[in-house]
Amino acid sequence: MYDAKTLLSAHIPAGDVLAKAPSVILSFMAGVFFTNSSLFAARFVNLILSIGTIIPLYVVAENIRKKSGKIAITIWLISSGPIVILTLGHTETGAIFFALSSLALFYSALSVSGRKKFLFFFLSGIVFVLAFGARKTNLSLLVPIGIIALVNTRSTREKINIIAWFVAGAAVLFAVWFGLIVSLYGRIGLAEALGGGYFEIVTQKLAGAGKTDVWGITLAQSLKTLARIATVHFTLALLALPTIFFALFGKAKSAWKKLLAIPFSWIGALVFLYFFWPTFLLDYAADFFAPLTIMFAVLAVAVFKKLSRKTLFIVMIAFILINIMSLISAYRHPWTGMFSANGINLMAKKITKLVPTEDSILTGAVIVPYVSGHNVFGGISHPLWYTYDFISIGTKNIFLPEWKNVVEEIKNGQTKWLLMENLTDFAYFRSEDNLINRLNNDWELVTTVQNKTPFRSNTLKLYKRKIL
Repeated sequence: MYDAKTLLSAHIPAGDVLAKAPSVILSFMAGVFFTNSSLFAARFVNLILSIGTIIPLYVVAENIRKKSGKIAITIWLISSGPIVILTLGHTETGAIFFALSSLALFYSALSVSGRKKFLFFFLSGIVFVLAFGARKTNLSLLVPIGIIALVNTRSTREKINIIAWFVAGAAVLFAVWFGLIVSLYGRIGLAEALGGGYFEIVTQKLAGAGKTDVWGITLAQSLKTLARIATVHFTLALLALPTIFFALFGKAKSAWKKLLAIPFSWIGALVFLYFFWPTFLLDYAADFFAPLTIMFAVLAVAVFKKLSRKTLFIVMIAFILINIMSLISAYRHPWTGMFSANGINLMAKKITKLVPTEDSILTGAVIVPYVSGHNVFGGISHPLWYTYDFISIGTKNIFLPEWKNVVEEIKNGQTKWLLMENLTDFAYFRSEDNLINRLNNDWELVTTVQNKTPFRSNTLKLYKRKIL
């Protein structure tokens, strides 16, 4: 949100947000603007997008199998996974919305004729870029789109025309986006926008060069938490494995293979991309929610026909109870959250009184100056980038102030204020320069705010540089 607010003030934020997630940051800008920089601006945006996702979800599901759309909507709106994960201020929500919208437009184009047909394919290509510009994993979307084009067209010429209009739409927005990135960051920025960072990290992992496990969380830990807070979709993921195997290698009818080709191919492409990634954070699971929902909705149409009303009622009650239990678990035992609303607002009020508006603040807790209206040193909203060994120095220097200049600023710079907490401590003061040893000598503690969440205690401490 700090980056969104920076862009609204007509400044370019430090970091790779314009190269990695421009469509998300644009939506967050709208949230920040219309909520007057609310602490929950990003959550408001993601709540709207998550609910709005039911429209393209319905279209896609209905095009795969009639009567599956309403089932897909029900799963989406009631399941704990989308409710909990997709209402956080992350990029996954926008990525899913744009991905499904691209698919929905592509399907819709098949049911119309004339200029409207090619317009829909063209728009589908544009929205695909928005999806890719939210999360690079939406590259996986090209697999189901390709299958839709192959299965639903007869002649080779028609296939070529469809793909040509889709590519034309994508090319228009890619040209605008990449032109902006090249003008700001040059070829390195363009490589990042194209997803070069992903391939660089994967290459390092496969070669065993560099440290790529900095997130400090294992796949088992993520899956354990996912099973607790997104029980329904976790179960669907487990069911997907035997279902895919049976559809591909069992005695499943060709009609079933055709029906499940889209969600299966989408899931398969995502698995392929994540297989090479060094870690699997819980938030990444949201990428699978849409294809898993579609898969179950398509299967449920056939299964529900064979159930009596009594059995179907029991299934619905069990479904609701499971999600209620999952939501309660997520509320009582959150897996994330370093800042409390009370802690942020209280420290922001103190900073407003103590720190002149024109003074910048050195901190990794950028949510506080976002609320107080102050600038962060260097415009750096994601200082953890400095700690990632797998990102080259050249790439870091394109998007962020050089680390040696940051160190010099901390030691002898003009920045008078420091907001210290766990993230700031780790990103700035625990480096090889060992700046933590200079903290008490160079900075004077001004005020402290207790900042405790059910997940973690993270005290906020405001320091002022000592004048010698």
